[in-house]
Amino acid sequence: KAAQALTSLVTFAAAKAVLAQMSGSGRGALGAYNAEGYRALEYALENESLRDADAWLLKLTKANNLVGVRIAETRLAYASTDFEW
Repeated sequence: KAAQALTSLVTFAAAKAVLAQMSGSGRGALGAYNAEGYRALEYALENESLRDADAWLLKLTKANNLVGVRIAETRLAYASTDFEW
């Protein structure tokens, strides 16, 4: 149970970081360099449960492959550096 919660936390942190990077000038999808990816990620964060982070990421990757891969890479980086305890 704790491992699942930690995976959800790291996935959420990675998703929020990617969303912030994609937001461009801070105006959301309007200023995003990848508006389609931004909207897909925003929708997934707002409407899909992150309880099972791997299933959430798989569903997002099917909706937008590039965003899904980017979150997976960011999640791996966070897990191996920032959440090393």
